[in-house]
Amino acid sequence: MARAWSKRTLSTQLRHTDLQSHNPRSTRRPTAAVDVPQAVRGASSGFSVLLIGGLIAPLASIPSPLLGSVWVTTTAIVAFVVAGRKIGAATSPELQGAVASVLAYMLVLPLLLPFEAGRNAQQILLTFSTAACVGAVSGWIQSHLVRGRS
Repeated sequence: MARAWSKRTLSTQLRHTDLQSHNPRSTRRPTAAVDVPQAVRGASSGFSVLLIGGLIAPLASIPSPLLGSVWVTTTAIVAFVVAGRKIGAATSPELQGAVASVLAYMLVLPLLLPFEAGRNAQQILLTFSTAACVGAVSGWIQSHLVRGRS
């Protein structure tokens, strides 16, 4: 009798947990490798940094063309760090950071393609790989900072 009661209780608890995880008002968040809303927020933040930095780049290159190149590179790295920091509830913060950073670059890429320098395939591939690497490292660091506070 005790064995049947414990199975029934366990079954009820499992059903209650399943219902609670699908309840939109539940405070528990389902976890996935990538937290899509946070990835979109990160991509939006990174896109904003890329856009503002790209608009300032011509002003930075007035004193020296080298300064303009350094400005664009620094802006891209900062944008990918900003995008990669939004890890949310992702179970894989490295993947989350990489996805958010690559999405940020994909948002700005259509603005670069009309210009001849923006259509350089090697540059595009290198920037994609830089976005993925910097975003992954940024997500990893952010996950360790968040864990350290808990």
